[in-house]
Amino acid sequence: MSTVKFNAVEEFCAEIENDAQEIDRRIVRTTDVSRISSMTPNIRHILAVASYSVGEQVVRLECYCGDVWGINQEMDKKVFEKAEQIHQTVASTCEALELQNRAGVLEERTQEV
Repeated sequence: MSTVKFNAVEEFCAEIENDAQEIDRRIVRTTDVSRISSMTPNIRHILAVASYSVGEQVVRLECYCGDVWGINQEMDKKVFEKAEQIHQTVASTCEALELQNRAGVLEERTQEV
């Protein structure tokens, strides 16, 4: 199984439109992913992630939204607002195409030999 990755929400939404009739189970998944900084463990990098599958292919969006430090609630809030804006853009695209928008993320399956 292969993965097609996007970093721009507009390109990902255009891909949803192109694939709409072939999206497996008509489900597009969205969530936030938090990754701990390798330089400072108390900093978390926040990514808005969306994904769907078409046949043997996973199509995935990963948009960096910013860092959460846990010391400035206003700054942290802006990061999550950016992520929510990305999720809303994907959700609007799904709604227009009568696709389901659900939580979670699809991961590429590896075949064991």
